Amino acid sequence: MSVDVLLVVEARIASVQLLEQVFAGLEQSHGVTWRTVADREITPDDLRENTVPVIVRTTTPAAHLFARTLTQLGVPYVYYTDDNFWLLDPRTPIGRHYARRSVRRQLEEVVSGAAQVVVSTQPLAQYVSSFNPAVVHLDAAVNLDKYLPPLPRDPERVVMGFAGSIGRRLDLDAAAEVFLSALERHPNLHLEVIGPEVPALAHERVTTFPYLDDYEAYIAFQRGRRWDIGLAPLRGAPVQEYKTDVKYREYGAQGIAGIYQVMRPYAHIRHGETGMLASTPEEWAEAIDRLVTEPELRERIARQARADIEARYALPVVVERWHEFLGTCTTVGASGVDLLTVRSTVASLDFARAANATRLTRLWLYGLDHLRTYGVARTAKRTTRFLARRLTGRAGEAEAPGEAQAEK
Repeated sequence: MSVDVLLVVEARIASVQLLEQVFAGLEQSHGVTWRTVADREITPDDLRENTVPVIVRTTTPAAHLFARTLTQLGVPYVYYTDDNFWLLDPRTPIGRHYARRSVRRQLEEVVSGAAQVVVSTQPLAQYVSSFNPAVVHLDAAVNLDKYLPPLPRDPERVVMGFAGSIGRRLDLDAAAEVFLSALERHPNLHLEVIGPEVPALAHERVTTFPYLDDYEAYIAFQRGRRWDIGLAPLRGAPVQEYKTDVKYREYGAQGIAGIYQVMRPYAHIRHGETGMLASTPEEWAEAIDRLVTEPELRERIARQARADIEARYALPVVVERWHEFLGTCTTVGASGVDLLTVRSTVASLDFARAANATRLTRLWLYGLDHLRTYGVARTAKRTTRFLARRLTGRAGEAEAPGEAQAEK
């Protein structure tokens, strides 16, 4: 019997959608069955003899109740994360959320109680090992089919771009002067930003587009902009040392030459070969100048980065690594606990009530944080969008700080 995987999530943010691509590949190549279930909607039927429960990022009261119940029954579960929630920037709403004592306690109990923890980077594995030594590092994947065929660029202009969540505004604020100076030096250069609104980047050749919650739509839109240069600035926050190289994967897959901050996520990049590395404003300016004025350098870097990504992050490569990992996991049936006992226990739990117990408080605190951080207009816009999604019954958007994508 093939493995069945239950992905327990709080919301279908980008990290979840990327992981779902891997499990779709596992289903196609190895017959693995899987499904994604919101932590507040878990039912007894979600647990089967061959099920491996995987809690993805969430540590809400509902997820905490589920994890604690499995532990008490003696049923192993896996916890997956691609973020260091302990070191999130306290200046952001999500950082303040995870700094709260009750949230931190739930996080550490869910992580320490897992049979195995899967993380997306080696530095994160080292950090998490202090809470649970059974840590496995599995890279995120890139579905390269989503980036074909290559799209032609406009030879009359050069476009550099950045795409990320609204929390990345601080990174762009720190680099704004460098980018504006580059626009002044190169009249044919344009800058496009998908996601954060950055007042410091006000310029006639700067265009901002809203962030897209659906990851496939986000990638399709980003690809359609046909950037020549991809930007990956990092302001040096401690949490960023544990991030994945998501910008390298996205830019390289699209045939975009990237400029990356000198930090651990991009330590593997070969300067001038698979990307340009920069740590100071002067190095950033030089890297931009070279990529604007040397199209052959852009093309060579883009080609070599794509080849590197195919070897390291292509979906079939990562799928095989996950398949090997799942072979080490204990299913519900193999745990020695009777399935009927597991299901009857789960049936007695009210996950929706657990989720709602703190939800209004979390939403209220998040609203205040968002208002303080982003102002009245953006908070009103986000509130309207949230209410519209609730009224139409659409799922998938992060609605509270625990559900947010931590600075993709």
